[in-house]
Parts: sequence; structure tokens; C-alpha cells
Amino acid sequence: MVDDSPSWRAFTGQTYEQWRDSGWLDVFHPEDRDRSAALWKHAVATKTPVETEYRIRRKDGEWRWTAARAIPLFNDDDTVREWVGMNTDITDRKRSIELLRLGIEAAPTGMLMTDRAGTIRLVNVQIEKLFGYTRDELIGKTVEVLIPERFCRVHPGHRTGFSHHPQARPMGAGRDLHGLRKDGAEIPVEIALNPIQTEDGDFVLSSVVDITERKRAEQATERLTAQLRTLNADRVAFSEYAQSLARTVFQAIDVSPSTVSLDLSIDDVALAVDKAIPCGLVLNELITNSLKHGFTNGRAGTVRVEFSRLERGRLRLAVSDNGVGLPEEFDIATSQSLGLQLVSTLSHQLDAELEVTGRDGASVQLTFAADG
Repeated sequence: MVDDSPSWRAFTGQTYEQWRDSGWLDVFHPEDRDRSAALWKHAVATKTPVETEYRIRRKDGEWRWTAARAIPLFNDDDTVREWVGMNTDITDRKRSIELLRLGIEAAPTGMLMTDRAGTIRLVNVQIEKLFGYTRDELIGKTVEVLIPERFCRVHPGHRTGFSHHPQARPMGAGRDLHGLRKDGAEIPVEIALNPIQTEDGDFVLSSVVDITERKRAEQATERLTAQLRTLNADRVAFSEYAQSLARTVFQAIDVSPSTVSLDLSIDDVALAVDKAIPCGLVLNELITNSLKHGFTNGRAGTVRVEFSRLERGRLRLAVSDNGVGLPEEFDIATSQSLGLQLVSTLSHQLDAELEVTGRDGASVQLTFAADG
């Protein structure tokens, strides 16, 4: 019969007979009751074992998770004489799993968990945003659904290799990694792998970061550095370069002049190369950010670029727009935008005062010394 040992009484707070006679299904958690009843009825109807997990309420009112495995024994008239099996308290394991799930869901980056076969078992909302799928569309699929077709053939081999030597590490060291969105677009990504061992088996928890902005910033840095170095001069006529750069970004983003216009107010200033490079990168990031995020849904307006001399040998570089603006609680120090993080880093490199406002559009300005 079902275990009526001291461990059962410790788990439920009563004997099995007391639990059964109290209306045993009534102590099941409401969310588990109908499902559990259907499983037990199916076991009786088919004379097969039942294996399930559910929550029951102890005599003291506490809810506990149990894993049950039992088989019905029948009388000659096919009525159930008794159940033979066991119940295991899995409350602590369930709580650990729930904490893991909550941690994954709250992570600021994309997180997904796969089993040894590469089947996706858990994803968070950031993965949904990154790849354009709902979690229901991903759970149960192999992770290759998120990988470009040209890499799918070799990826199972990489998974097998990781399972033989599981350790926390970046994925694809030395290789450029790409993810495949639901709409067919590819995105450059950075992935970290973390093996997890549980009572339910071995899993891999992967952190996935979209590095599109980082790649673009790296390319802009390389391009700008190469352009300025070819001038073979200690100082650069930055006013000319800033105007050219601003127009180039507008062309690259493919903005219609009838929708968003460019307003330039740039003083004739020459900069040392070590200042011209970060200033150029700041302009590239801020203009791009304005065009991509300030004028959504066909909104029209203006992006204004200023570079001016101030008193006491200081300069001001500013990009502003009359677009949708920034959230009221926006803080560049905690922004998740890699582009704005780069602007913050470059402002430190210039030893500049950084000011960001988001009312009636967005405005970012850096004030720094012309020399030194």
C-alpha cells in the first residue's frame, strides 16, 4: 500500500488513512487538482502506473511538492483495492528551479536553457525580443532554429563536444557568431555557455547578447581612425570632417530629406588627432541614435549638430533633435544601449562634461578643453 512510514507523516502532518479519509483530492493545490485527478482516473481505467508531480496541503496549511509514483491493485470486481507506490518530497528542488527561472527571466540579456539533446527548455523575454519568437514557439525546438542554416550542419558536433567537456566559457572563441531571427535576418551575437547539473539531468544555460551596435562602433572606429591617420598631420580640420561625417550618416541611414533635415552649426576648429577620433565617434553614435530612435513611425523633424568655441579655450560638441525624446527616468550611466555606453566612455576619454536631456526631443552635449 502507499507508504505510511514516519517520513510520510512528517511530510503531510498526518497518517495516510487520515489524509485519504479527509477527501484526498481536496488537499491538492487548485492548479494541480483537475490534472492530477485525470491522471489517477486514467491509471485506474488502463490499469497502468501513474507518475506525476503535484502540490498538497499539509495539516498545518503549508503547501509541499511531491513526486508520486504508484500503481493500482484491483479486487476481483475491478474495483481498486489499494495503491502501491511512493511519494517523494521535492519541494526544495522545485523552489530551486523556480528561483532559477525567476533569475533567468529577470536577466537583462537573452537567456535560454537547453538539454543534452539541444532542445530548448527555457527562455526569457529578452530572447523573445532578440529573435522575434514567442517562448511557446521556441520551447521544445532544437537550438538550431536560432542558427543560420550554413552553420546548422556542424553545430550538433559542437554541442556534443561541449557535453564531453562542460565548463563555463564563451562560445566560439575566435569566431564570429550569428543568430537567426524569425524574420530571417541575421544578427551578430556573443554567447556564454554555463553547464548546469540537476536531478533532472544536465543542461546548458546560455547568455546571448546582440552585439550589432558594438560591431558597428568597432567598424566606425576603424574607418574613422584610418581616415584621420591618412592625413599624416598632428591636427585635423575637424569642422570640415564633422560636416562630411554628418551627411554620410544621413545617407547611410537612408533618411528622406523631406522627413528629417540636418542643421549644422560648426565653428572652424582644428583638433589634435587624439581628440578628433573620439569626437568623430561621438558624432557618429549620436546622429545615428537620433535618426533610428527619434523619428519613428514616419515622424518628421530636425537633427542639429553643433561644434562651437566657448570661453577659456573650451569646446562644445552637441547633437540634438526634436523627435520623441527620452524616457523621464533615462540615465545614460545605466543605459543598456551599447552606442550610448560608448558615448559615455568617450566623454571620459575627452575628460568632458556630459549633459543629456530628453524633453521636447533629445539633446546630448559634451564640453571639454580644446587642448590638454
